[in-house]
Amino acid sequence: MRKRLFFIMVLTITFVFGCVSAHLVNEFIIPPAKAGVKYVKWEYLCERIETSSLEEAKNIANEMFNKAGHEGWEVATTLSQGWIVCFKRPAQWSPKEDISGDGKKE
Repeated sequence: MRKRLFFIMVLTITFVFGCVSAHLVNEFIIPPAKAGVKYVKWEYLCERIETSSLEEAKNIANEMFNKAGHEGWEVATTLSQGWIVCFKRPAQWSPKEDISGDGKKE
């Protein structure tokens, strides 16, 4: 009987301590909306690697990734079916030249 009473007391104290400490911790946490966190808007670009050779695809991908990286793009995903690579970058990025190769400046 004493063990059971001791167990109930320990459980009750632990529960109360957990509730109080959780309330105190929440007082010090700043939600993102109040912390001035700005959400990033992204723009996306998908390119297809046109080749039948794996070795050639590696070379094309290396060139594509390097060019895109210099323009602020990062790989978002790749799709093995059709060898498609999708890039993303913050929407307010202002690159010198567009990766699409049309030579237009933004």
